[in-house]
Amino acid sequence: MATAQLLHFAVLTIAYANSADGVIITVTTNNPCHLWLRISDHMPQKHLHAAESRGALVQTYIDQCFVAYTDIEQQELGDTYTHTFAVAPWPVCTLKWFYFWGTVAGQLSPSASPIFAYHKKTQPLEPTWILIIDEPWTSITTQPTWTIIILEPWTS
Repeated sequence: MATAQLLHFAVLTIAYANSADGVIITVTTNNPCHLWLRISDHMPQKHLHAAESRGALVQTYIDQCFVAYTDIEQQELGDTYTHTFAVAPWPVCTLKWFYFWGTVAGQLSPSASPIFAYHKKTQPLEPTWILIIDEPWTSITTQPTWTIIILEPWTS
């Protein structure tokens, strides 16, 4: 069983890579954990929570929630520092909101990341091909020059 402080995680870095039909999201964390990405096409909703004490509102805080979401499990097995998520479909010119939640050593972590938003603006670039070797038979503009060697019979 993990100690209480080791059950927490924090997202340290996040990187995005557009794929043909979606987005690949890679994050790193400070502690090894197993994460899920909770993603939604709808902007998170805000709820005010307040407690009343002696007739006055105290401890007012904002809680945010997703009304419609999908959970995507990381591609790596077990608890890891690096977490990769392949989110598809994600059409071009679409904004999505998401955050990360997870487990540490099989126990639900009390931590959750902040809410992130990403707008997929473009498709990935097609690979460009570059001619590395210029050989006579690969170039249209140059004609091969052939030298004719005539071998005469060996005489003794």
